[in-house]
Amino acid sequence: MEVIAVGGYEEVGRNMTAVRVDNEVLIFDMGLCLDKLQDGEEGQESYTTKQLIAMGVIPDDSVIPKKDVVAIVCSHGHLDHIGAVDRLASTYQCPIIGTQYTIELIRSMTKNQELVTLNPGEVHDISPNFALELVHVTHSIPHSTIAAVRTPEGSIVYANDFKFDNYPILDTKTDYSKLKKLGKEGVKLLICESVRVQEGGKSASESVARELLKDLMVPDESTYFLASFSSHIERIHSICEFAKKMERKPVFLGRSLKFYVLTAAKLGIITLPDTVRFIDRYPKVSKFLAQVSENDTSREYVFLATGNQGEPNAVLSRIAIDSPLPLTNNTKVVFASETIPTPINIAHREILERRLRTHGVRIYKDAHVSGHARREDHRDLIRMLQPENIIPSHGEIEKLAAYAELASEEGYDVGKNLHLMHNSKVLEI
Repeated sequence: MEVIAVGGYEEVGRNMTAVRVDNEVLIFDMGLCLDKLQDGEEGQESYTTKQLIAMGVIPDDSVIPKKDVVAIVCSHGHLDHIGAVDRLASTYQCPIIGTQYTIELIRSMTKNQELVTLNPGEVHDISPNFALELVHVTHSIPHSTIAAVRTPEGSIVYANDFKFDNYPILDTKTDYSKLKKLGKEGVKLLICESVRVQEGGKSASESVARELLKDLMVPDESTYFLASFSSHIERIHSICEFAKKMERKPVFLGRSLKFYVLTAAKLGIITLPDTVRFIDRYPKVSKFLAQVSENDTSREYVFLATGNQGEPNAVLSRIAIDSPLPLTNNTKVVFASETIPTPINIAHREILERRLRTHGVRIYKDAHVSGHARREDHRDLIRMLQPENIIPSHGEIEKLAAYAELASEEGYDVGKNLHLMHNSKVLEI
């Protein structure tokens, strides 16, 4: 068995891993590195694929023998896991496999690729060397999974990304029984994310974030802007519910919010109130906010805007520079999110907050819980699966090293059965 670390082994994002058994290759994920793409709402359309690879936005997949690839498995629908599909997948003559919501998101990215929906618990025989089962886990986007692949060389578990939320809002709990069963059957290799492994304890439930929002979203005379991840459907469900209790109408500002939320509504994952409104392009947003200002009706709405990371061209950043609806000391901006821990994101978010403060805006941060496992969640997964080998992924070297430290506490040895990889490295197990 060969493992090819294509992307995500030197950064948070750009996730892509390939596994070769005999003469066949299976790919896990095909993501982009969000913080290296500076155009926010405008996306990556203006760049060629070669430029995006050179910029470090999408993985350099030249290390993969394309003719040998039998399938692409997407663990969930975040862009750091599927965002390169539109640029790279067409060079592979193989199906893309994922859960229903993930496949619906990918459908807009590719025209001619075969798309296969696989429900958690079902087994899909991809080829003589690969039998795939998707295991339901909680994360911060619907229909997230851990991929379990049975091969003649042993089972592979790809856990990228997950958390263990025992009190989800719309979702169901992680399928712990299936993970434990996989452990009893034997796991040859665990490939596992490391985004929050440096943080001690256990990641808090989404029900905690809901209570934080409930405490902040109260009937008053303020103008409310909220910023959250566009794909965080459980969070958006809570925001809509509390907007209704405030007797306000939710208004979604930005393209990505419209895309992710309407896709979830189409699949019945979220039920939207009749009063909801979507405004995608910024010129339309600007026009609408000007009308709200002219009519003095801001207290009729809760505005949910893109740009929680401070992306320069996202809606919230544009509003902070020149809002048609005046920002004052009676404006509340609630970040129902946290900054993804990369230097560019941290800098952008600081710039955004400074600009908001120049208007006297009242800022409320961290009405949020992470969608990623913390240190003790990772320990629980290792103990459930008891893998023979571990490869940490989805992080720069500091995060991979922190995972290695944890794994060493569980009896693993670096270079023996605990392997630190870098992009383009090939490892034989």
